[in-house]
Amino acid sequence: MKPNCRRRAKLLKLFTFFILLAAILYITYIGPLLKFINNYIPDDSTDGDPVLSPGAPVVDLSGYLNPTPTPVPTISETPDNGSTPDPIITSSPTPTPVPTPTIPYVPDPKVPGVKHINGKDLRLDSDSINLLMLGVDEKYSNVDSIFIVSISNSKKSIKVISVPRDAYVPYPENIASLLKSPRYYFKGIFKVNAAYHVGNNILNYQDGIFASKGINFLCSVLDGLLVNVNLTIHDYVRVNFEGFTEIVDIAGGVYVDVPEDMYNSNGKLFLAKGRQFLNSKQALEFVRRRNRYDSNGKMISSSGDPYRKANQLAFLKGCAEQLVTVDSITKAPQILESLSKNVHHSVNNFSKMSKYMGIAMDYASGKYEVELLLIRGKSIDPLGDRASYVDIIT
Repeated sequence: MKPNCRRRAKLLKLFTFFILLAAILYITYIGPLLKFINNYIPDDSTDGDPVLSPGAPVVDLSGYLNPTPTPVPTISETPDNGSTPDPIITSSPTPTPVPTPTIPYVPDPKVPGVKHINGKDLRLDSDSINLLMLGVDEKYSNVDSIFIVSISNSKKSIKVISVPRDAYVPYPENIASLLKSPRYYFKGIFKVNAAYHVGNNILNYQDGIFASKGINFLCSVLDGLLVNVNLTIHDYVRVNFEGFTEIVDIAGGVYVDVPEDMYNSNGKLFLAKGRQFLNSKQALEFVRRRNRYDSNGKMISSSGDPYRKANQLAFLKGCAEQLVTVDSITKAPQILESLSKNVHHSVNNFSKMSKYMGIAMDYASGKYEVELLLIRGKSIDPLGDRASYVDIIT
């Protein structure tokens, strides 16, 4: 064979090798990465009622910052003859008390590492990058779990803040009157977990930096509710918790610190207290459980959503410690494929992606301290509809 022919044959083999290598890299890494990057929530709002002008506040704090004083009862004057009129007593049937089942009071267990704070006491660093993380149940349109992940590069700290989904939103009168109308009202519409629906399907919200009007409105609502925080959400991640458990399967399971013995309604032990290895089915049950039972299958007291949120924070920390590692790089294609199906987000370019990858690598190297914060509040019933609202403003 002539030298030129041999040279062309070698170049052809080399070219073929690089083509095959590029194809393998694309199929294995680049394709799933591009699919993940382009996975955002589109603007799917309907033509709602644009009752807000650009820049208008979406939360009315006047009743909290300047509360209306309690009215003092007026005392009527005594009649001219000096006699005191007899009170008018109307008889009414005494209602028959309805017996309520007694539920033994057992305090919620303290979840290691989770700190309970009031909403007004939350503080964030001025240089923080704030990521809104939403857990959703695809069967319903409301947001099931709301977390703010605040990353401070200067202090090398990460705060994971859980916001009560039942937090009451004191909307301005123009929004409130619209939501109370028969056309839109449903029980719990003034909760923060309904804000996505309100902004997307009712208000046709016009402000914000994201493609989804519902996400933009929720960000504005959270900024208004956290009164002592100038909250700017830089990106969001919306997770389908059911689908997210696929990642638990990819990891082969996750270790979680279970705060107490957990029983089912039949008295069967579901998870024992202590560090336990959870598969995907157990992990999903752990993060969704609100009710508590004893070893006899009898219901015991539970704070409900705060109980669940504390466990979710423990689960997220366990996932981060075991999944955000250098060793997980080998599982990147599978993880990206699962994320592209079950996660929607705003990290839609390589610049953002590289920024968060850098933070993830620093976290995997132990350069960040993590703080878990659970915002608490007092139960209120501002609308008289017994929708279990929570006040996190005062």
